[in-house]
Amino acid sequence: MCVLLPSQDLVCSSSVEVARKVLMTLRTFLETNEDVLVCDLLRSQFLQILQQLLVESSSASLQANRNLPVLLNLLFLVQLRSKGMRELDSTDFKLLHQVSNLCGKCRPRDTDLLQPSLNFLYWSLHQTTPCSQQRAVAVLLSNVSLLELLQKVLECTWLQSPPPSEAAYLSPEDALLCSGWLLVASLLLCQHRYNTEVHQTISLDLTEVLKAVIFRKKKPVLLLVSILQFLRAVLQQNFSSSLLVIIGQKTAQDARQPQPSSLQDAALHPLAMQQVFPLVVSLQNLLVHVQLQKDLLLSPAVVAFLETLVEYLYVKNQDVALHVASQPWHRFLLFTLLNGGQKSFLQPEVLRLMTLFLRYQSSNIISQKEISQILQEAAEASLAELPEATSRALHLFLCQIQSSHCQVEPVQSGTIQTLLERLQGQRSTGGRHRDVVCLGSVAVSLSHIGD
Repeated sequence: MCVLLPSQDLVCSSSVEVARKVLMTLRTFLETNEDVLVCDLLRSQFLQILQQLLVESSSASLQANRNLPVLLNLLFLVQLRSKGMRELDSTDFKLLHQVSNLCGKCRPRDTDLLQPSLNFLYWSLHQTTPCSQQRAVAVLLSNVSLLELLQKVLECTWLQSPPPSEAAYLSPEDALLCSGWLLVASLLLCQHRYNTEVHQTISLDLTEVLKAVIFRKKKPVLLLVSILQFLRAVLQQNFSSSLLVIIGQKTAQDARQPQPSSLQDAALHPLAMQQVFPLVVSLQNLLVHVQLQKDLLLSPAVVAFLETLVEYLYVKNQDVALHVASQPWHRFLLFTLLNGGQKSFLQPEVLRLMTLFLRYQSSNIISQKEISQILQEAAEASLAELPEATSRALHLFLCQIQSSHCQVEPVQSGTIQTLLERLQGQRSTGGRHRDVVCLGSVAVSLSHIGD
C-alpha cells in the first residue's frame, strides 16, 4: 500500500510515457488485488489530485494536460473494480462533483477526457443503491454545464460524417456517442423515478433520433443499442420528461389537421404512423442481424425496445398496437431466430417475443403448438443451469400464459405451476453479480440494456 502513493505522484507529475507505464502497473495490481481498503485509498488520493487540477487550471490547460486522461482512466478502473452494489460515500460524491465539473469544461471533441469521465458518471448511477442513486442524479442534474455538454455530444450523432466502411471496433468518437446516449437515458430514468429537480433541459429532434435507428447505415452496433436505450426511456415516460424537450415535430393541433391517418397520428403524437412501421421493420432486421453477427448485446436491447414500443402504442391506440403485434413477418422472424445457432425455444429473445405476442393476443404468430414445445423443453431442462436472462424470460412467459388464460391441458397447468415455483426458488437464492462491464472503452450496465 505504501507504494501506491508515490505511484500516483508519478501519474500526475511525470511524462505521459512514464504515467502510462504506472497506469498499466496499477491496473494489473487492481485486477489481482481484492483489498477494498486499497481502492478507498486510491479514490481519496484521486480526489485530492482532481481538486488541485481543477482549481489551478483553466479549461485550455486541462485539455492540454496529457496526464489527466490517464488519471481519469485509472479512476474509472478503481470504480470498476467494485463488485456488486454499494453505497456511495462522501469521497464518491466529491469525485462525482469534480468529474461532472470537469466534463462541463470540455468540448465534444475532447474524447480522451470525456470518455473515462462519462464512464465514471454512468457507473455512479448504476452500480449503487437506490438511496445513493437518488443523490447522484441530483448532483448531475444540477450541473448545467454538464447537461449542455451532453446535448452537444448527442447532436454529433447526425452531424459527423459516417466512416467509409462499417468498422469492427468503435472509434473514439463513436465510443463517446455511446456513453453520451447511455448516460442521458439513465438520467431520464432516474429523474423520473425520483422526481429530481431539473436545472437545464436537453433539446433533441425526434425525427433525427428515429432516423439514426431506421436508416442505420454504417452505425456501430453498440451505438444503435445506446440510442435504443434513450428512445426506450423516452417512450416509458410518454415523451413527458421534464429533462427533455422534443423539437422538430408537429404540434398536437397540427397532427389533427385533415390528412391521411390524421386521427392515428394525433393519438400517437409525437410519433407518426409513417415512423412506426419503418421503425418496427428496422427492429426486425436488427434481430436478424443478431443471428448473423452473434451480437449478444443487441438482441436484448431490440426486444426490450419492441416491448416498450408496443406498450406505448397500446396505451395510445389499441388498434395500432394490435396491428403492429400481429404482423405476419413476426412469425418469420421467430423461425429465423430458431434456425440460428441455437434451435431451442429457451432463448431469452424468443421467450420474450413469445410473451409479447401472447400479451397482445397475436394468435396468428404463436400457436398452442409453440406453447407446448416451450413447456416441454422447460420441463426437461436443468433450470439451475439456465442463464439468468433465460430464467427471467421463462418466468415472464409462464406468468403471461396464466394471466392470458390460454387454453392449456390440465397436465400443462401443473407443469407451469411447478416451473414457476422452481424458478422463484432460484431467484430468491441468487446472488448479485457485477453489473457494469467495459465494452471496448464504453461502460455498459447489463441490467440497463436487458431489463
